[in-house]
Amino acid sequence: MKRYYLDLIPKTNQDHELHNEFCIYMPVIINAQYIGDFSEDKKALEETSKVTGSFRVLLSFFGVIKTITIYNI
Repeated sequence: MKRYYLDLIPKTNQDHELHNEFCIYMPVIINAQYIGDFSEDKKALEETSKVTGSFRVLLSFFGVIKTITIYNI
């Protein structure tokens, strides 16, 4: 299981990034919202959609965008 955090500071295109605890680009904790511990990336994204509602979320690991998911835009 990995811990997932949402970067609360949007990128220049207004996307927010979802990072696991091992990502070297994870934001400082004051700019991150803990989403939870999950065994699968998909479950972390699903939970993020419940928390954010209308953010566009990028799943980022080690600076590489793995999945792009758009929620309620």
